[in-house]
Amino acid sequence: MIGDPEQFGKPISEQLSEYLKQYTTSNDRANVCQQTSIGTSTIRDLVYRNNNLSKSNYIAVVELMRIAVRNCTQKINDSKQAKRYFESELSEIEVEA
Repeated sequence: MIGDPEQFGKPISEQLSEYLKQYTTSNDRANVCQQTSIGTSTIRDLVYRNNNLSKSNYIAVVELMRIAVRNCTQKINDSKQAKRYFESELSEIEVEA
């Protein structure tokens, strides 16, 4: 688990890296930089596994994970809305046989 002592000194997991790349943006990372006072290059390198997790930088990963949860939720909601739209549009189309 992130923040466990055995995680420090190693890059974040490949899965976490992929999820953070997929569900956070460079603007999200910039906001975390301002919030945590951890440099943008450090945060980027953490996400891309070019820097090891440490006691001093893991809070940036935690904040990115919180943002990723919000972004995932927004994508789910957007997808549901798009699905309803498509279904509504399709229900009004007469299909010729």
